[in-house]
Amino acid sequence: MPPSQQCDRGGMKNLKWVLRNLEELVSGSALVVTIVTVVFNVAMRYIFRRSFNWAEELAAMGFAWVVFVGAAACYKRKMHIGIDALVSALPSRLQNSLVIAVDGFLVLVNAFLTYQSLIYSAHGWTRPLAVLRIPYTFVNVSASIGFGLMLMHSVIFLISDVAAARVAEGSAKE
Repeated sequence: MPPSQQCDRGGMKNLKWVLRNLEELVSGSALVVTIVTVVFNVAMRYIFRRSFNWAEELAAMGFAWVVFVGAAACYKRKMHIGIDALVSALPSRLQNSLVIAVDGFLVLVNAFLTYQSLIYSAHGWTRPLAVLRIPYTFVNVSASIGFGLMLMHSVIFLISDVAAARVAEGSAKE
């Protein structure tokens, strides 16, 4: 295989990995920024008796990205807590129906939250942060992106669960 094709495959493989782990990369990077900023500011305050006002805003901004995009990462991997004891006790067909109903409900909830957070983010454009002087939109859009990613994953889960229910229903008839 020519080296150019090897490079293409490696590059495409890397791109797929980045896209599969995008939420984790963004929230992990934001966590690093938050921790480094806080540690830096604490060290400055302790050693030099001087802290930086911008550090608090940067840490808060990073924390918002950790929370919302990190929540999307957990949602994607189905890591949020769930109580399925009642669902497990139901007959298989009813379980499938309930899972699909919950998926549909979560699509609606995440669509509503994405819409509302987009409005909230847009309103932040005219309001700058006190020290950094950048629009609040850069903080607030973390919620829009987080809820948007959860909406995308909700739709994927819904499609997947509908397909699985159809397969289960088809195999039950045989």
